Amino acid sequence: MASKVPSSIVTVAALGALSGLSSIATAVFTLLERNSLAYQIKTEYTQTELTSIAVIILLVGVIQLLLANALYNGSKAVRLLYSLFAAGNLAMGIWGAIVLSGSQLATSVVGATFGGLVLFLLHTSKADAYFDKK
Repeated sequence: MASKVPSSIVTVAALGALSGLSSIATAVFTLLERNSLAYQIKTEYTQTELTSIAVIILLVGVIQLLLANALYNGSKAVRLLYSLFAAGNLAMGIWGAIVLSGSQLATSVVGATFGGLVLFLLHTSKADAYFDKK
C-alpha cells in the first residue's frame, strides 16, 4: 500500500505547477514583445537573445509542470531535479523583476515568489521525512 502523500507535498506540487505556469506566461510575454525596439532597449537584449531566453524559460516551465506531478512518487531524484528547476525559476523571476516592466514584471515577480516558496516547502522536516520513507 502506498504511503499517504503529506499535505506539504501536495502544496509544493500545486505551487510548483503555478510556478511553472508563471514561467510559461513570462516566456509567452517575452516572445510577444521580442520584436519591439523599446523592449530590446529596455532589456538590453537583441531579438535573438530574447527569443533564446524565452525558449529556455518556456522549457523550464514545462519541465517544472511535469516534475510537480512526479513529486507524488516520493523519489529523491525528482526532489533534487525539482529543487534545481525551482531555483532556476527563482533566478529567472529575479532577472525578470530587474529588467522587465508591466505584465512581464508581474509574472516574473509571481514566478520568483512561487519558486522561493516551493524551495522552502520542499526542504522542510515533513518533506524530508516523506522522501526518506521512499
